[in-house]
Amino acid sequence: MPLTEWSMNKGGPISGLFSEYSPEIQVFALCYFEPEGIMQKLIHQLKYQGKQSIGAWLGTWCGHELQQQ
Repeated sequence: MPLTEWSMNKGGPISGLFSEYSPEIQVFALCYFEPEGIMQKLIHQLKYQGKQSIGAWLGTWCGHELQQQ
């Protein structure tokens, strides 16, 4: 998986994308999204093939990473 290592780091390159909506918004990006990459394939299987187990796995993984913050 192409990990970003940005986590909840307020200095990450995506942190400013949402600041216009609310200064309290924190951004979490665990993985990069690359066209034709593994994350795109997983998300497409979740969205278009109804593979709910992928969503559960991604949610558990993200939850674990957030707890480590």
